[in-house]
Amino acid sequence: MRVELIRGGTLTTPLCATCTRPDLSFWRCCPTCGQHQLGTRSCTRCNLRQRLAALLADRDGDVRAELRRLHDNLASSERPNLVLAWLNKTAIASVLREFGTDQRAISHASLDQLPASKPIEHLRAILVATNTLPPRDEHLARLERWIARTLTERGDPEQRQLLHRYAVWHLLRRLRQRNNTAHATHAQVVTVQRHVRAAIALLDGLGTRGRALADARQADLDAWLTSGQASHRRQAGHFVRWAKRHKLTSLEYPQPDGTAQPAPSTPRPAGHKLDGCCTITPSIPSIGSRDCSCSSTRRPPPRSAASPSSMSRPPSTKCTSGSAANP
Repeated sequence: MRVELIRGGTLTTPLCATCTRPDLSFWRCCPTCGQHQLGTRSCTRCNLRQRLAALLADRDGDVRAELRRLHDNLASSERPNLVLAWLNKTAIASVLREFGTDQRAISHASLDQLPASKPIEHLRAILVATNTLPPRDEHLARLERWIARTLTERGDPEQRQLLHRYAVWHLLRRLRQRNNTAHATHAQVVTVQRHVRAAIALLDGLGTRGRALADARQADLDAWLTSGQASHRRQAGHFVRWAKRHKLTSLEYPQPDGTAQPAPSTPRPAGHKLDGCCTITPSIPSIGSRDCSCSSTRRPPPRSAASPSSMSRPPSTKCTSGSAANP
């Protein structure tokens, strides 16, 4: 099926160029493919095929078998003008030319060596869509590159080793186990990055006091938490608790969301006042039930059942003033 550009007609019945003007003498032809057009130059699709041959063909003029699917999909695009404009970009043209002349391997690793940019990511997506490259978890791959680049910037070898152990062998491994075969999401990538940044911020804060994580005291951690330089406190607590479990530090960190460790219950003596009027019942010291005489918490006594006749008659009264006066 051949797709032509719309040159006339209506929205319901669009027409191509030859259908708009059926008189063939009105049109001129492309010198390469014979497509009817207004000019005598090569049409856009022929220019696209020539451009693809110049970029993807090797020194013998043949397109490599690994790039054949990419070539065929781009050459048969419904919008050849857009594909041609994309191929004319410097970054795309240089990479495709290196692919065609076998100067660069056709792999994800070779694209990872290039500076990160949107044109390169777009090229990677097209290579995956045309089955030129196998699909992979791009969020996870970008996260791995970010971690490697971040750890390389650390000057202290001991800190770099500690952060590598925490980021790669704990955070990334837990993320892979949680997702199983599913791809990572952007939110998960941001969460891991926050945990790594929090660990770096804590180590830098301890470093300003001349301490490392192994020999840091609790006062050093408390001073960092109360300072204005502390960031990502919740994620930093995760890092400290992880280091505590692996016996890398002796620091203690509060529980998440600011909740402290539950303190052991201490028995209170019987009769100890809590709210000014409430006392602890000695019979149940562990629960701490209260016998309160407050009007707001006191229950009214149960009403005794009465007959209808007694409820309808007013209570009888007996005056004793006369008998008191006259015994």
